[in-house]
Amino acid sequence: MITLSNEIYLTIIFQLTIIFIVNAFFNTYVRNKQYLFFCIFSVIIYTIAYTQINVLSTGILWLSMTIFSVHYSNYFLRATFLSTMTILIYISSDYLVTYTFGILQIMPSSITRLAISALTYLILALILKRFITNRIIQNRNNLEVITFTSVMTFLIYFIIISVERFVATEHAMEKTNFLFITFYGIASTIIAASVIFIMNKNYKAKNREIELKQLISYSKKLK
Repeated sequence: MITLSNEIYLTIIFQLTIIFIVNAFFNTYVRNKQYLFFCIFSVIIYTIAYTQINVLSTGILWLSMTIFSVHYSNYFLRATFLSTMTILIYISSDYLVTYTFGILQIMPSSITRLAISALTYLILALILKRFITNRIIQNRNNLEVITFTSVMTFLIYFIIISVERFVATEHAMEKTNFLFITFYGIASTIIAASVIFIMNKNYKAKNREIELKQLISYSKKLK
């Protein structure tokens, strides 16, 4: 069991609050009283879980948030994707801030680092909101590909931190973790973008074929 200081407790509560706010920002259908109770309950459960299994409790957070979102939505893919992206964007923003501080050789206080990570997270969420809403959610083909990619990305990340939890060489594992997540994220983005491009191209080709058939049929009727 891990003994947590008051500072770590406050950090966990703050991080969860930001994550839940962004999840509600993406998932408009979870904005209800039940979600507020869910957030409070999740903070308690997650904190208890963290004292027992440390960062592995991230898996519990993702699973519970996804189940809740799916429950209050008629769209399984949409709810799963948005909940997963809520977590992945936070992870990405945290890595981005950590990597930037490392390059600049800056050692900020935990409060400063937390504040900058949260601000980066909110900015990324605001930037990606329109793209996610207009380009991904509205197209089922895109949504299927991106949902699968995002869930697989999270699961691989979860496997990595699970292995890291039981490895003694923490510094070396952190480097491997960061590099793997970075390269996997880039590869996943490229693959998903390529698949979406091909599927959209095929979709447009089919639409043109249907329009052509309708035009030929209409011409025959006129004759």
